Amino acid sequence: MAKPFNVGKPVNTPGDDKFYVVSSDGRRGYYSSEKKDGQGQQDIYMAEPGMFGKPTALVLVNGKVTFNDKPVAATVKVISKLYKTEYTSSMASNKETGDYLVNLPSGNEFEIMFNYNDVYQSKSLSTALVDSFARLEINAQLFTEEYLDSKMPKQIDSTQLRYEELVKNGLTYKEFVEIYGNSVADSLDFRIQLGAYKYIENFNYSKIIGLPRVLRRTYHDGITRFTIGSVKTLNEANALCNKAKKNGLKDAFVIVIYKDERITWNKLLDEKIIQR
Repeated sequence: MAKPFNVGKPVNTPGDDKFYVVSSDGRRGYYSSEKKDGQGQQDIYMAEPGMFGKPTALVLVNGKVTFNDKPVAATVKVISKLYKTEYTSSMASNKETGDYLVNLPSGNEFEIMFNYNDVYQSKSLSTALVDSFARLEINAQLFTEEYLDSKMPKQIDSTQLRYEELVKNGLTYKEFVEIYGNSVADSLDFRIQLGAYKYIENFNYSKIIGLPRVLRRTYHDGITRFTIGSVKTLNEANALCNKAKKNGLKDAFVIVIYKDERITWNKLLDEKIIQR
């Protein structure tokens, strides 16, 4: 981390400048300040992010915090693991929507910690390789054990087989894609499973920068599964899966969702859900 220095006006002023945030496209920055020519007390001002001649290298992290599936005003804290210090003071998510937002610079390792009613969750994020502006959505879903017991299915579905099961129908996965790649059906969509973890802290959020919003579901087997996407054709799903693998998620694979339930590839054929 470089030693901080005063870059002079108009960036550094003797005023009470604070709450700096960057717009979602990275082109504008906003901050609150009490200036002599202002409208009174703290006013909102706009600035161009970054240093002149250099790209803005930071990650805008936003998301929602829920507690038992309802938005809450949770405590959100960011820790720099690289420098073992608090990057931000504690903030709170919006009590009506659960929304929170924080800007993180490049070249660091962070842990984002969420807490509500003594239920904790943390997310790890590396910005070491970030060299431009990027957006990342990280949602925190906090649950009590009692709520999980009442809502989650009593057992995980047994459809954990990947593409190899298609062999039963005499098809390789490649052949299946060639035949049914553009086929669509009512109540059918495809998603990409990125990984399954007993300890959710092991999921690497740094690898999903640039990918769609991640959905997470914990089952009674204690395993949490992370998925992205909800597309109508297998060709679209394959393209998204390949993008995830290029991000370093080597174990990513396509799964089938029919009427909001995960089913096997063979069931698509056996029950004629999908047609040529």
